[in-house]
Amino acid sequence: MKLALFENFHAAFYIPFYVLKALRFADKEGLEIDWLPPGPPGAGIEAVQNGTVDLTWGGPMRVMKDRDTHAETDRSLVCFSQVVTRDPFCLVGRAPAPFKLEDLARLRMSLVSEVPTPWLCLQADLADRGLDVHQLQAQGRLVTDLTMQQQIEALASGKTDVIQLFEPFVSQIEAAGQGSLLYAASSRGVTLYTTFIASKAGAAKNAAAFAALDRAVGAMQQWLFAATPDEIAGVVEGLFPGVARPILISVIQRYRSTGVWSLQREVSVEAFDRLANCLLRGGFIRSPGSFMDCVVTL
Repeated sequence: MKLALFENFHAAFYIPFYVLKALRFADKEGLEIDWLPPGPPGAGIEAVQNGTVDLTWGGPMRVMKDRDTHAETDRSLVCFSQVVTRDPFCLVGRAPAPFKLEDLARLRMSLVSEVPTPWLCLQADLADRGLDVHQLQAQGRLVTDLTMQQQIEALASGKTDVIQLFEPFVSQIEAAGQGSLLYAASSRGVTLYTTFIASKAGAAKNAAAFAALDRAVGAMQQWLFAATPDEIAGVVEGLFPGVARPILISVIQRYRSTGVWSLQREVSVEAFDRLANCLLRGGFIRSPGSFMDCVVTL
C-alpha cells in the first residue's frame, strides 16, 4: 500500500508526526508513504482536493469550513486520526501575577497572524469571561498584523504587554527571562486541533491504507507517551537546529503533560464540538457540518 502525504508547515506541536515518520511506524503496517515537503499555505488542501496527493495533516477547521461553504461532492474534505487534541498556543508576557484572562481588559495584546484558529478559539475564551472583543479592538488593545517573531520583538521593546504564540518560542522567552507563561490555551479542554485530512473520494479509494496509517498513529502515540522527553528529543532534534536541546525537552514535556498531544487516535466528539463552537462564535463558519459527515470511520 502506498500513500502520498503532503506535510503541513513546520511546527513543534507537530512532533508526533515527525516521530511517526522517523521511527517508520507506517512501514510496520505495510504502508509506504511518500512524505512531500510543506508548500505555501493551503497548498496541501488544494492538492488533496484535486487528487495530486492522498492526504495532508492540519486543522479540522478546514474540513468544517469546506462543509460550510461548498455542497458535498467527492472533493469534500474529511478527517481522521486525532493527533493534536488541545490548543498548543499560549499567552506570554510581563503582566502582574497571578494573571487572569480578565486582565486583558487593561493590557495591550498582540495576536498570532499566521493562522486563524488560535485567535478564533481565544475569542471564545474571552467571551466566556465577559470580555467584549469588539470593545478591546475599539480601544486599540489588540494588534493583529505581527508575525510571531515580530511579536517577540514588540514584547521586548515594551510595545505590547501580552503576545500569543506557540513553542518553542514560549520556552525560549521563559529561559531568557523576557516574559512568563500567562495562559496556556490547552487549559480550555480538548479542542480538535490536528488530524489527517483527505477528500471523500480519497477516503473511499484508500480505505485500507488509511486504516493502516491510523493503526500506525496508535502505535506512535503509545511510544510517545512511554518514551522519556530526552528520548523523543533525540529523535526529532535534527528538525529544530536552532533550538537548544534543554529547550526542546521543555517543549516536549509541556505539550505532552498538558494533553496537547493525544494518546487516543479516535477523533473525540467532545473535541470536535468544542472546535466547532469556537469557529461558530468567531464567525468563521455558519455551520460546521455533522461529526459523521466530517470524520471518517476506519
